Amino acid sequence: MFNLRYIPMTQLAADLHWPNLVLALLFLLAVHFGMHPSTSKWPITEANHGLYDFPKPSKELFPSWVLFFNAVAFSVIIGLVERFLNQSHRGWSRTIFAWNVIFGLWTALFFTLGLTTVGKHWVSEPRPDFMRRCRPDGNYVYDKDGIVICNGNLDEIEDGLKSFPSGHSSSAMVVGVFCTLYLMWTMYYRDIVTVFHNGTYRPGAPHWNSVLRRHIAQILFLLLSFPLVLGLAIASSRLIDHRHSPADVVAGAFLGTIVAVVLFSRVVTESDFEAEHTGREDSEQREDREQREGELRQHGQYEQHEVHV
Repeated sequence: MFNLRYIPMTQLAADLHWPNLVLALLFLLAVHFGMHPSTSKWPITEANHGLYDFPKPSKELFPSWVLFFNAVAFSVIIGLVERFLNQSHRGWSRTIFAWNVIFGLWTALFFTLGLTTVGKHWVSEPRPDFMRRCRPDGNYVYDKDGIVICNGNLDEIEDGLKSFPSGHSSSAMVVGVFCTLYLMWTMYYRDIVTVFHNGTYRPGAPHWNSVLRRHIAQILFLLLSFPLVLGLAIASSRLIDHRHSPADVVAGAFLGTIVAVVLFSRVVTESDFEAEHTGREDSEQREDREQREGELRQHGQYEQHEVHV
């Protein structure tokens, strides 16, 4: 399914969506190494330090490596779906389209992380557990202006100023929403033949291959929402870990959802690639061909030819 060795390099360069992926990665690297949070935007005084004095747990419910594993796992699932569920097209066409969907997922993830990093450094809001990073000894000392003086680890303090928006929420939701949209679209709305149905529903034509498979597909509707549910679980865990406020989590989830919807729309438009490269006609192409054939018949110029696909 993932083997590209037998496809010419010129064809790969033309058909794979690698430029957007590279651009998104460069954007993420640029903002990650080129921006830093400000320590002066949110002065913490004796009056408001209680807002940032939540305990800092030693272990997170969902560590950062889970986000990477999440994206890799769902990339594999996308490839398996294209390999075993899609029965409409030739192998190389499915391979390229599967890679483009995977590239779209990682492009969305990189852009989301880049935008999240911009927000974190621009806003520089302290985390709810900032005081435990600023004064690990718990002995709060203030300067003559009433602003707390930090004596903790500098990296911990800098990370403590990256609360808004939540990076776990945005990255988990962009992957969850993107994958859920892809699975729902492929199972129920995509005009392909699968093990469950024979293409998009058309009046007067059977849609599902059998009653049993229709019921299985209805049950799968809930199971296909698992990526979204997992994304919500990861996002909400940031509240339990005292890493973010509710506003941080909601903003991150909203950002990830918007990016996922926008970039997934590119995947839907690229479904025309399958028809273009496999000889299948979409509805507009079929209507145009039938109209031209009708006009030729009226003028006695049409001859039936057998077409091999």
